[in-house]
Amino acid sequence: MNDFQAARRVTYRCVYRMAFATKNRKPLIKDSIGSYMEELTKRLAVGYGGELISFSIEEDNIHFLISLPPQCDLSAIVRSIKTQLSKEVRKVPEMNEYIKKYISDMPLWSPSYFVETIGIASDNAMREYIRSEPRNGHKRQYVKKSKYWNQFGV
Repeated sequence: MNDFQAARRVTYRCVYRMAFATKNRKPLIKDSIGSYMEELTKRLAVGYGGELISFSIEEDNIHFLISLPPQCDLSAIVRSIKTQLSKEVRKVPEMNEYIKKYISDMPLWSPSYFVETIGIASDNAMREYIRSEPRNGHKRQYVKKSKYWNQFGV
């Protein structure tokens, strides 16, 4: 990927890290489904004038880096990608049967998502992070860092 993109009146570099989790964190994404989603996401990114930089799957979520033009509406793009991935995966009979083992007619994705902007200095680090992300288990840790909570001894 080039560092900067150019359009008629703007030169830009807008890279985002996005993550979508499956509904109720069900382990729906096997390798064949993940590969199919990666190809679909590449096509969708190009359709929005962008580029898929990196893509990683786990059984219950996907993470990717995507470059998009600055005029793009991120929430609309997220909604579109999630909708298209769900529709296209469900059109493939063997993938749809696998998904139906876990969720019947429920949506494929959780309604929430994660988006983060990536700066120039951290682009390579984020790409490596996405590639090396743990595949098994989820170790989440929440640490309250607000001064407000500290005054109550929480």
